[in-house]
Amino acid sequence: MSSFVVERNVVSRHFSLPMPVEKSLGWCGRQVSRLTSDLPSKHAFKEILYRIGVVVSVIIPLLGLIAYRLGLCESSSSIQAPAKSSLFQIPLDAKVQEGYGEYILRFRNNQNIVDLATYGKAHEVIEKFEVTRWMADHPTATAQDRSEALRKAIAEIHPDLILTFIPKTLFELLFIREVIEEDLQKIRGFSYATPGSPTAREVDNLRELCQASHNSWLKISPTQEIHHRLNTRLQILCNQKNFGADLVMGQMVSLLENQVHFLEKVVPDYEQFASCSDPSFFSHFSTESQRGGLKGLRFSNESMANILRQALYLECSQAAQGKAILYRGGKTKEDLPTFTRDDGKSFCYSLSYGNSLFAGFVHDPEAMAFRYMKMRDRDAYALFYDPHNASDRDLLFCPPALAVKTLFGSGEFFHGRSKAYQQNANEKVRGYLGMLDIAYEAFPHKSPLEKNRFTALFQQKMQEAILLKPAQSR
Repeated sequence: MSSFVVERNVVSRHFSLPMPVEKSLGWCGRQVSRLTSDLPSKHAFKEILYRIGVVVSVIIPLLGLIAYRLGLCESSSSIQAPAKSSLFQIPLDAKVQEGYGEYILRFRNNQNIVDLATYGKAHEVIEKFEVTRWMADHPTATAQDRSEALRKAIAEIHPDLILTFIPKTLFELLFIREVIEEDLQKIRGFSYATPGSPTAREVDNLRELCQASHNSWLKISPTQEIHHRLNTRLQILCNQKNFGADLVMGQMVSLLENQVHFLEKVVPDYEQFASCSDPSFFSHFSTESQRGGLKGLRFSNESMANILRQALYLECSQAAQGKAILYRGGKTKEDLPTFTRDDGKSFCYSLSYGNSLFAGFVHDPEAMAFRYMKMRDRDAYALFYDPHNASDRDLLFCPPALAVKTLFGSGEFFHGRSKAYQQNANEKVRGYLGMLDIAYEAFPHKSPLEKNRFTALFQQKMQEAILLKPAQSR
């Protein structure tokens, strides 16, 4: 049996006996050791006690296992977060039908691939039911109402169509795996005459190889064809693994660990080909890639993988249903909607958030929230955005967009950000294009709240931040 347990922000992976059995074995061993240690080394009863201890050490664990199977003992097959832990406790055998994420469109009880025409109709429905859009348009509806209405609308397209929920982090990792694999398939067997020192001609050759696989991803915006292409790959994955209509938590954990292994172990083997001049998706995960002064995302420590694991459980939690999640790498105690210059003048400051960990991956990798969340000196945290909550709507802008669109997004407003509190038209708002100023009048996402009220509510909202990784001092 396997389980994932988070303690002090460290995820431990266990392939072992359930906890009741482990505890029983440990107790028996200690009792046998204590009893026999007090006897003379050649005492006749020592061998007898030892044999009794062996028998007991088998019987008691078996009783513990029976109790565990009957549900009388606590299971360890859950994840416990360092903060808001109740959100993360999901047994590995639990079906996850909803949360914060995307959907795989499939046919019930058969492995036929959904054709483009059918998918196009379903995709239009799924877009209308994007969580922030639909919940905002239905202020009295519950997350369950949305789920039932969505599935009913899909069934009206074809009675055998079903939706399989997949959390946003896992969906994005599978997309990233797909596009990187296309890169690697092109360059496997390619080598520089002098490793690490390619000639101009070798770089051109590599660019041509990579560009051949990129054309279908980069030359157009995310259309139904792109969505259908990815949906087809995910359908095939579900068929190959004989997944049911709803994935269980353990299956999603296993898929995530597989993607983590790919980024940790496989991608670095091709690092010699990764640089800003090489148009390769895998260069995002290279230590050599330098974009805007930001180093690549190579998985160099366990805390980076832990962020993904924590996000997976958060997105699958019941608390995530009917809501969006905004991610940020910053300082939970310092992230405020104001910026004060050295001369004492303060400005409204619009903080940026990712609608997901990897939004911007294709065209704007510097905007990815994960790039900042993994930094040693920053907190990695998440905020729930509830479309039914007036305070959330007054404080935060959360664009209604599916994952593929945000993966291809770029610029300042494809991702979430804090709104600007009320001020004079000629006042400035910072946080747009880094530290550049923009006139309040031109800033598109204004709050109806004045500064003091906005700041007070924002500080309350930050008290609800869910910490995925704490900043570490150097």
